[in-house]
Amino acid sequence: MIPRDYAADLDHLTAHLTARGWEAIEAGLEGTDFALQLTGIAYRMLLSPGRRVLLSANWRAEHACTEIQGLDPHNPQIPLWRAQADNLPVHILAAAAEAATEPGESPGPLRLLREAGWTRQQSATAAITLLPVILSDPSGARTAAATYLPTPAGPDHGPWLIVRADVTTTARTRAFAHTSPATPGAVIAALATTA
Repeated sequence: MIPRDYAADLDHLTAHLTARGWEAIEAGLEGTDFALQLTGIAYRMLLSPGRRVLLSANWRAEHACTEIQGLDPHNPQIPLWRAQADNLPVHILAAAAEAATEPGESPGPLRLLREAGWTRQQSATAAITLLPVILSDPSGARTAAATYLPTPAGPDHGPWLIVRADVTTTARTRAFAHTSPATPGAVIAALATTA
């Protein structure tokens, strides 16, 4: 297997998003002790048009970690939601970033996954009162699972875990993503369904 060139991939993702109005943010690490620790790491931060979404990437030869966050306009230090993707290729990350900036409220991920032909897997019955919801694509190479969280109003969907066995990675790493409960359905669907 030929290892991916993560630095070139990150440059491609940056060029793709900046062509669509995203702004690269300088980390200001040059000349610092911390910058010396970044040897062999490609680090990038990009801010969406309207400054509502932040993409941060920490990529190295053996592992690529990308996080997309929805920013609170009143307090951008606290994200409204998160989606972290590990070892996913540029076109999937670009689709998720673009989905994060779509105007209006996104339909829920269950609806979007079902519309894409995904089906619910049967969970084995157990003593667990709140079983996870697990869906898979028609080929079975991709799965998306959501857990339930107890709330005062009753069970609510919690975070999602998306596993992409269809993505080739280097060494023994896996391609997957996980999200916070409030992550928009369009972002979850993009991470799961983008071919």
